[in-house]
Amino acid sequence: MNQENNWKDISKDMKNLGKKIQNNIKTDNIVDDLQSSLKSTIESSTEIIKSLSEIIDSSINDQEIKDDAKNLITQISDELRENIRKSKSKISKAINLADTSLEEE
Repeated sequence: MNQENNWKDISKDMKNLGKKIQNNIKTDNIVDDLQSSLKSTIESSTEIIKSLSEIIDSSINDQEIKDDAKNLITQISDELRENIRKSKSKISKAINLADTSLEEE
């Protein structure tokens, strides 16, 4: 009877381990998707800002307006950079919390 209980415990442990592995794989996939999406968003934003700057250079003749517009673009770019930095930090913390909770299970 004791041997039967041992096999039940082993089976239970194996199921729990399987669930942990499956959750970890799902988390890894989500993290990869999130990183890819964030990278794509950053690249798109960079291209938009570059294009906007080029359009301003080629279409605005008044230097004062051109300078003001470029300053505005610089402010927008700086703000985006700061938001991305904060987002990366929050995402890293969330991933670390998820990893920690998976390890505790």
